[in-house]
Amino acid sequence: MLANCQDYTNALIEKRLISWRDDSREAHHLSELKVGIAQFHSPDLSGSLPRITSLLDKGADVVLLPEKWMNGGDTNEVDGESDYLGRLSALASEYGSVILSGGMMERDGGNLHISCYAFGRDGGMVAHCRKLHPFGIERRSITPGRAISHFDIDGIRIGVAICYDLDFPETVRRFAMAGCDMIAVPAKIRWEGIDPWLIYLQARALENRMPVAFANAVSPPHFMGRSGVVDLTRSADGMMMFPRTRLLGEGEEEGIFTIDPAAYREDRVSRLSERNPHTDALSGE
Repeated sequence: MLANCQDYTNALIEKRLISWRDDSREAHHLSELKVGIAQFHSPDLSGSLPRITSLLDKGADVVLLPEKWMNGGDTNEVDGESDYLGRLSALASEYGSVILSGGMMERDGGNLHISCYAFGRDGGMVAHCRKLHPFGIERRSITPGRAISHFDIDGIRIGVAICYDLDFPETVRRFAMAGCDMIAVPAKIRWEGIDPWLIYLQARALENRMPVAFANAVSPPHFMGRSGVVDLTRSADGMMMFPRTRLLGEGEEEGIFTIDPAAYREDRVSRLSERNPHTDALSGE
């Protein structure tokens, strides 16, 4: 056990928590990131393509889809060789943007996962996230993932979590400790759960000094969207930070939100380095 908090802080500085200071991400990051979010439902996978293209045409750097935005059934399951994923890859390459597939049903041998695939500016797959915390009846059929997933775009590190994963502060803290600048979250939240969901999002953004972008599915009458972003603002004296929430409306809709994820790096390092090692360390540190 480290002797005191200052020793622990120094150890963190030497480890991965603020490794971004020593890599190329700081020098080359975009000052702003345009995050395109679509909230909708489609009976089949191809129904998402016009919405993705619309956001790309509007200049989105990143396109984020909801969780389980398609009808259920074997025809809408994917695997690593899916034609649909190939089409996402092609669009990402054509527009030079990042596309996140949202939470999809993925068949891997005898296991069924809820997974999100991310394709980078060159069309290559940069992340494959499996939902870590199946919710409710999902636990009967869904195999949970076993590790967090993140990728870099123009010096910005983006973590990918799926819906219920955001309810667990320990999970989100791992993204912060891995150097993530923001989290992208495909979600499917019932309309009556939106208010507590926003509290979770605001808390995760505030406690980790890390913005969150989220796409929520639309499937009336229970799922009505209200996607958006939570980032941070400072008080006039710079001593306090506050969550700022920007949302789309109800029903099928799309929009672009501008975020500066790297703006909070120093704040995040300061906050996390003040943790008490005797009570706050995660397993594996």
